[in-house]
Amino acid sequence: MSLKYLIGRWLIPPAFHEIINGVIAKTRKDINETLTPIQLRHICRYLFARKHLKGNVVLDAACGAGYGSDLLEPIEKYVGVDYAEYCINFARNNYYMDHRSFIEGDLYSLCNLLQAQSFDTIVSYETLEHLESPEKVLSSFHELLRPEGRLILSIPLNHPDLVYHKRKYSHEDVLALIAPFTSGEGYKLEEYIQNHLQVTPLKNILPTEATGTWLGVLTRQ
Repeated sequence: MSLKYLIGRWLIPPAFHEIINGVIAKTRKDINETLTPIQLRHICRYLFARKHLKGNVVLDAACGAGYGSDLLEPIEKYVGVDYAEYCINFARNNYYMDHRSFIEGDLYSLCNLLQAQSFDTIVSYETLEHLESPEKVLSSFHELLRPEGRLILSIPLNHPDLVYHKRKYSHEDVLALIAPFTSGEGYKLEEYIQNHLQVTPLKNILPTEATGTWLGVLTRQ
């Protein structure tokens, strides 16, 4: 057992050890060569989603390589959608099960790919900041959710990347984006902030310059 492995086990919280053991078993690689801090934060978000799932039919919009399908179990049906062909091919080769499907597609075309009101929960992480028209995708999520369905989102706050991201979001920008869905009798909103591997409830508006990852749980009323 390598010194790097032992140091990695010490640095990473015990709650993640079971998941990491599974990754190591699949890849037979040293932990420090397998998982980056960014991947660990993403795993943390999927574990957060698992605690907040509503129902057993889940859409993972912008599913990437598809490992979220493992982290969200147990569920009855999982659909992952991503525009990148190589991601979908990897997901199909590594995470396919009878109750899971992976679809190559544009998020703007979700309503053409999937049936209306067919999902109990939609998870979409680190997605909206990449889109020119995130409002259109949010509208598609609304159409695809069942009555009293749930939407679980994340958006990084004040992320410096303006190559792949279309804009920076402050906390107030995020609230403005989802306002059409949270006003009136639309969606009940629960907010959280993720800093590294810590996710805490958010009760107040954050300063404009605040960083971290905003997490929102929106439930149709």
